[in-house]
Amino acid sequence: MSYQFVDIETTSYCNAKCPFCNRTNMAFKPKNLDIEVIKKLPFNEISVTLLLGNKGDAIFYPKLFELIEWIRANAKTWIQIHTNASFHNEFWWIHLAQLLNGQGAIIYALDGLEDTHKLHRIGTDFNKIVKNITAFNKVGGKSICQFLKFKHNEHQVDAIKELVRFMGSEKFWIRKSREYNSILQRPDGAKTRHEMSKENTEIKCVFLSKPSFYLTVDGEIRPCCFMADDDYKGNFKQHFYEDIHNLQHLIAYKRDPNSINLRDNSFSDIMNSRYYKHIKTNYKKLFRCNQKCKATFEDIVDEELL
Repeated sequence: MSYQFVDIETTSYCNAKCPFCNRTNMAFKPKNLDIEVIKKLPFNEISVTLLLGNKGDAIFYPKLFELIEWIRANAKTWIQIHTNASFHNEFWWIHLAQLLNGQGAIIYALDGLEDTHKLHRIGTDFNKIVKNITAFNKVGGKSICQFLKFKHNEHQVDAIKELVRFMGSEKFWIRKSREYNSILQRPDGAKTRHEMSKENTEIKCVFLSKPSFYLTVDGEIRPCCFMADDDYKGNFKQHFYEDIHNLQHLIAYKRDPNSINLRDNSFSDIMNSRYYKHIKTNYKKLFRCNQKCKATFEDIVDEELL
């Protein structure tokens, strides 16, 4: 079996307080994933390794360099790190570029110029990001800038693209936000993933169409990030009623949560578990799948080469 990608939540530590992020709107104790658990993944069967996650930023993972060195020594998977880039100094970022050695990239966030970036990426430093990414790119690092478009920053798109081009990045993503509010207002015509999912009729499941999976900071193997967030795992009663006729995967998990944890099970055993078998067969009927996945990456992101 080969997999298009794995998304690994190496840590739940982060310095940002973005208003719509999972970590901003709940109480939890940050933690790091045991590197020995990560090493149990079949990296030789995985095309792309994403270091993304639901709550943390991989640049806060204390064993990030060790992990990259281990993956590089044992597999050929592409490594893609999603980050706010507002931590560590320029020398750290230069070393990161050297470790990736052209076989990986970072996706970093700039949501406007200095005056507007801080409105959404609360707790991050615009100038520090520019310095870090410029240093990373100058020694051969590959990077993509992700720009979340709001009413307050849409007039800066061209200026940001010019800055990002000067910094040495290769691509520019204009992305729709997951939510909007009175401060972070919706630009004209923008729709969230939820809104697009309500309008569309077909579920476009990446987990099945491009075989992939998600490793949580707790060590659980989940089909995707949407079935791994704390709302889904914790709000059992809501999903029980929503999926009243399709409960096998929820029941299997509640009876034995450890059955999908890589700490104590092999990867192949988890993929052949009752939990996974039911989701593969019944995903079109599941509330979570209908709620989240009738919109694709291409629906919410416009990509431009620089």
